[in-house]
Amino acid sequence: MANINAQDYINQKYPKYGTCDRNADPENKGKRRDEITNLDISLGKIGGSTSIFGNGEPKKLFGTLKLEGFTNLRILKICSHQLTGLDVSACINLEDLDCHDNELSCLNINGCSNLKRINYFNKPGLNEANIIHDNRVGKLVKNLRSEPKQDSSQKVKQERNANVKQERNINGKQERNTNGKQERNTNVKQERNFNVKQERNFNVKQERNFNVKQERNTNSRQRIIELSIKRDNLNKLQSNLSQKFRSDRVKNIATSYLFKSHKMTVTGTDVNDYYNKNLTTLRNALGSDTEGHKILDQIISVQNEIITMEKELESVTTSPPPYNSLDHKNNQPFI
Repeated sequence: MANINAQDYINQKYPKYGTCDRNADPENKGKRRDEITNLDISLGKIGGSTSIFGNGEPKKLFGTLKLEGFTNLRILKICSHQLTGLDVSACINLEDLDCHDNELSCLNINGCSNLKRINYFNKPGLNEANIIHDNRVGKLVKNLRSEPKQDSSQKVKQERNANVKQERNINGKQERNTNGKQERNTNVKQERNFNVKQERNFNVKQERNFNVKQERNTNSRQRIIELSIKRDNLNKLQSNLSQKFRSDRVKNIATSYLFKSHKMTVTGTDVNDYYNKNLTTLRNALGSDTEGHKILDQIISVQNEIITMEKELESVTTSPPPYNSLDHKNNQPFI
């Protein structure tokens, strides 16, 4: 079987500093790694066949795989291959991971604090001791530990016993609800309790509304503090990136214009595609500087988080200034 090395496949089909060129993945074709949110490379989805007639077994990925640069990836499916190791620690926004039916002996999900679902049911070799995670994700791993499957006869027997027990309870309850109890629940008692019940409901509703309002105010203050911290972090990253360049023009893009054009893209006002042009300028200026590209990837991720939080808090009341009002040369837009 002519299978494919998993790391080589990812680097070729989803290049780190290029875009996806897979015709079999129309959803992600033409996207960079940091633009992909849903990636399905399970068995049968990577193309190819082990038969010259195209009707043999589909090719499988083997070896170890480390995903980097997929900073906005939410869903990852990589099932039914021959992977022995998987590292998704750089996928900080990952929410759903399905890597079942592999040969994993090591799974690294450290830092995936947004993870809500994980299916790692594998052949013998992977257990909780081989899963690298932080404390928060560790709780999720324990909660999703696989339970032993029941055979069909045992399941049918349990359902039958449950139905019999439920039927007995219903019959017993009906016999206990005698006519005497129904006669005691008179209209006089209902009228007497009506006003009391109405007053209680009113008080409960007022208290509930007060608690909800207080909780919203507390959450809003916390989000504002988090937003301030993220802005400080963005300033530091921008400062570090600007030190990589000699040109003042490129430094201005790194420290100011990239973020402004990013906001314009999110709000739908970037009709001239300044954001992608600015990003391309920075990528080209960095050249083969791996550290610089990593800092730029972090900046893009933090900018996404800040823009989302500002939108939630409704703190962005005006759009960024138009580019023709900014400093530029030859009266051309600053890109």
